[in-house]
Amino acid sequence: MDNKEITGKLGDMLILCMALLNSVLFVIQLIQWIIGSKDGSSTLVVSLGISGIIYWVFYLLHKSSGYQLLFCEHRTAFFCLSLFVFIDVFNPYELHDMGILLLLYPVIISLLQNTKVLLIWGSLSYVIYSMFVLFDPDMDLSNEKAIKSLIGHVLLGVFSSAVSWIISTHLSTIKRNFLEKNEQKDREYLVKMLHEFVPIVERKLQGTSKEIETMEELMRKIMVNFPDEKVDDWEIQFLSLLHYVSRIKWPDYLFEKKEKLTNYEYKIVQEHCFIASHILKDDASLKRVSEALYYHHERYDGMGYPVQLKGSAIPWLAQALGIVECFLAMTAPRSYRDALTPKDAFIEIQSMAGTAFSVEMVDALYYSIELPEGEHSGLKLHDIQALKSGQTPLVG
Repeated sequence: MDNKEITGKLGDMLILCMALLNSVLFVIQLIQWIIGSKDGSSTLVVSLGISGIIYWVFYLLHKSSGYQLLFCEHRTAFFCLSLFVFIDVFNPYELHDMGILLLLYPVIISLLQNTKVLLIWGSLSYVIYSMFVLFDPDMDLSNEKAIKSLIGHVLLGVFSSAVSWIISTHLSTIKRNFLEKNEQKDREYLVKMLHEFVPIVERKLQGTSKEIETMEELMRKIMVNFPDEKVDDWEIQFLSLLHYVSRIKWPDYLFEKKEKLTNYEYKIVQEHCFIASHILKDDASLKRVSEALYYHHERYDGMGYPVQLKGSAIPWLAQALGIVECFLAMTAPRSYRDALTPKDAFIEIQSMAGTAFSVEMVDALYYSIELPEGEHSGLKLHDIQALKSGQTPLVG
């Protein structure tokens, strides 16, 4: 259940409670009028009947599937305020000082757990109440009793504002914790599901899933050089696992083929970028993971796929996945070639700095891989910190 669904259900409950309360009062007044009780009033019955119809129409509109597509908290607040103003103007319950409902209105909409809605519509309710007071012909500010009543209403308004803010803040915290727990459960389920496919991919690759851990470790080291991205460890873990499993749709023979891939086969290989959008759908908490897998074959010069992003338009996490994938592929044996040493693989990647990969990402890879002592000689690097500060690049 996402944020909109929770808010929608709260809106349904608010309007339903008000509709039920009005219906109970209508039935009571109708019975009193039928039996001829002195408390019965045809005018009151009609007023309650009309307001009841309005309540139930609002409730059915709010709950209907067609309306939910257009739903937002502001509409719920508008409906509630309209009903409160209607009751205050026509006073179907024939109660004294019905304007007090407008002061209690912010407490009701605080249940929507939306600070912006509370501030806008709560303030509007106070403005409307002030207008009722100013234009009330019975309001005589020279009367001490009237002044005391006005002061009492002002204090009630202040108190309701404080209570509304406390309720809204508290419920927002509860909802946020609830959604975070739900997101965590969903991620755990997805991770468990993806792990079920790992043995299948292992058989296709004729290797082990150690690549997942290696990729995760390298990406974590690389992203340390980009602290502004604030990538969580679980995102890197999930992305590494998802990338490994994304090759499950490749035909088995592709892993052993020595000849150049045909256009059709190359298209099949490219499709592993899309698996995240198929599995994760519109999960906002996994958006960065989905984007990283989708864009990790984009090139810095704009010649990559699937949408030919260029330069800084490519997310850093996607660039990290792309360069680590390339490094691990080069250092692993293939049917058509032997594995390269880490040094040779890095030299090859370094030659693509500014074309396939950004200079910053190539530098980050250099500081992340562990080359044997003595193999750093001859590797010229643009130091990340020097590059960012505009200083002369470091030559290693």
